Amino acid sequence: MNGSAILTISRQSFVDAITSKWLMTFAAIFFALSASVTLLSFFADGFNLAIAQQLCDSYCPPDLISSYLASFVAAVYPYIPLLSLPMGAALIVEERELGTLQYIMSNPISKADFLLGRMLGMLVATTTVVIAGFAVATIFVFGNDYALYPPFAVAAGAAILLNGIMLFLAMIVSALTRRKATAIATAVILWLTFTVVGNAGNLSEYLSLKLGPWSTLPVMVLNPIDASQNWAMLGLHQDLTGATITGLMITELFQQYTTYVLAGILFSWVLVCFLGAFLLFRHQDVV
Repeated sequence: MNGSAILTISRQSFVDAITSKWLMTFAAIFFALSASVTLLSFFADGFNLAIAQQLCDSYCPPDLISSYLASFVAAVYPYIPLLSLPMGAALIVEERELGTLQYIMSNPISKADFLLGRMLGMLVATTTVVIAGFAVATIFVFGNDYALYPPFAVAAGAAILLNGIMLFLAMIVSALTRRKATAIATAVILWLTFTVVGNAGNLSEYLSLKLGPWSTLPVMVLNPIDASQNWAMLGLHQDLTGATITGLMITELFQQYTTYVLAGILFSWVLVCFLGAFLLFRHQDVV
């Protein structure tokens, strides 16, 4: 393995990704959501944040703002794949279409070096956007009350894992397709499948009524977006039984082990998608 080559490719991939129009557009939208949606309920009533915080300290339950931000955190998860899926889907197939992949591979580097470099650079670029978005939301709401930050670090961690899963999954798509347009269209279809067609809440409710609670487990395992949402909500000390249908189901099935089960689902997705992309690309021609 050529560490120097991996570092060079990852650095170039990071620069290409961080300066791409799609990433900058997504980052602007994500930052706007992070900064404004969390404060929307306060401004709607004519309050600024400082007044709202004072009123909450005096008259509201102590966890009102954190509960509101927890709802926001859960709401943004279905949109995180829109960052990594389209970008990752074009990563390999675009190089192949332009003929640059064959040129790159003519140098003394292996396919593993190339893929690891591309993955690392893209992962760092997209993760930077995700972390910055969550940081903006947390800072705007909690300011210098640092004791309230750790739970949202857990939520950000769930988002980072989801971003990695979708990036590696997109690279599987990129390795399997021959046209950039096909790869991006497939990535969008995957996003729709996870968020709309394969909505874990609706499917879980239907299966539970028909076949019993355990029949919902495959639905939760096969939907990393839902698993990351529920893991983040647990990290924010939210009661899953009243948050989502799948949260209710998985809590009923695993009780105090729910956190570990959700973490296992997410890390399994990361491993499977990473190995899938690696093995597929390793056994393919570069043209």
